Amino acid sequence: QIYEKHPQLVENIGVPVCILFAPNATVQKNKEYAPYRVPTVPEVFRHLFVDVNNTAKQVGGHFNILLSDDTIGSIVCRKFCSHILNHHGPEGLAVIEWNTKTKNESTKITRAYSITSIGIINLALDNSIGNRKLLLKYILKLDDVTNELYPKGGEEEMAIDYPIVKWNKFSLSQKNILEAQIKKYLIPCIELIFFNTHEFNLAFEILCNELNNIKKLAESDQQDALDARQVINQILDYMPIGEGKSFESARLVCRNFESKVKKAKDEQVSPMLQYALFQRAIFEAWAQILDIARCCIPDPREVTKGFVKLLNLALADRGQFFYFDQVYMQHTVFNGTQIIVRQETRKILTQLLIAHLANPFNAKQVCSEIGIKGKNAKILIKKLQEKGEMAAGEFPKYCELARKKTFKANYHVYLSIDGKERAELAEAEDEQKRHLREVKEGNRTKADVSDRFDVLVDKHVKSDVDIAIKALKNSLFENDTVILEKRGEYKKKI
Repeated sequence: QIYEKHPQLVENIGVPVCILFAPNATVQKNKEYAPYRVPTVPEVFRHLFVDVNNTAKQVGGHFNILLSDDTIGSIVCRKFCSHILNHHGPEGLAVIEWNTKTKNESTKITRAYSITSIGIINLALDNSIGNRKLLLKYILKLDDVTNELYPKGGEEEMAIDYPIVKWNKFSLSQKNILEAQIKKYLIPCIELIFFNTHEFNLAFEILCNELNNIKKLAESDQQDALDARQVINQILDYMPIGEGKSFESARLVCRNFESKVKKAKDEQVSPMLQYALFQRAIFEAWAQILDIARCCIPDPREVTKGFVKLLNLALADRGQFFYFDQVYMQHTVFNGTQIIVRQETRKILTQLLIAHLANPFNAKQVCSEIGIKGKNAKILIKKLQEKGEMAAGEFPKYCELARKKTFKANYHVYLSIDGKERAELAEAEDEQKRHLREVKEGNRTKADVSDRFDVLVDKHVKSDVDIAIKALKNSLFENDTVILEKRGEYKKKI
């Protein structure tokens, strides 16, 4: 009607305009509702503005990731969710948390039946691949699309429309090309990790089995059938069960469902899978293996198949290698039964995953899964084994530092230390603190600070560190004791 009656108002407008208004805020409705007055459009929007500012919460978490268009990680997360929905159905997407609103929960696993979260994936990719330029080129096979990415010349040309592609820098002109490469190479790799690794796949199967039971209940004539349908709607269609007493029975069915899933996972699946730090360590270990193999394996998807084999070896027997009660896991990854939430923990878990390659059997199994043969296979096996030995060789350093830190904080309450030793430690610690204060005040040099406390701590933790290292060697080579005796160089390292 504007175009017909008042064309002069839109003759210079090049963008379509959509005007929204409250359907009852018209002159006709005002007359119909008289003497009651319907709020005008400005009044409605003024109230809405005040309401939003008073009650609204900041949009964060997964929505920021999914709505963002300025990093490769965000594109990956969107494409991954779409791919999983298309290839594994609503059940597949249900185990990927993608709609958490709060920032704090977006990088955790919050539901009993989930196997991962796009917040974890996004952060893990950003940390493990985002700052590795050559690895990014390899995993997206950017050399195959150089002409499309830089049609006006080589990569050196810093054109506005065709900048050098980085994790968080690319143009709209390059976006479609990158999306195609992501869909072809990177998405299948992430799918392999979460749906082909034995432990993750088992967790997915548990969800599917319990969900099938709920579906059977929903299709039955039982009293809980309607409640079961609401549970299915919440899990697969993201339609939350309503609040209030009338929905209490549906919430009960949902709690029972989640309880059964949790119980089955506790009995059958490695508990390490639920830790975001462990999943981020998986991505870092994967990136390091890709970095080693890219020189002789052109397709990152093939390397990822080998990495999945490594995960299966490391997580054998429900991930017994990573149990909190393993001596080498205490003080480094766990304090008691609680995981130590810090970046150092992710680094240690990465090293422990890669350390499995120190065992020649594991390195050969990984290469066999990749499908590499002949001379290149021998070269890759050697490189992987050396990487594993290096990772295992670095562990004592982490173990010693972690054990010292725990000992210094808790020696006052250790029953294994007699009163005389405790008093000696306390005296040495006080002396060291006093000397450090004097250094800060300019009354003493750093070279004159007493190290008696550190010497005493070293003495007390040495046996614990030795026991932890021995336990690690036994876990890595439990079926290869002869290899331990032959590999003198490895024994020296750890």
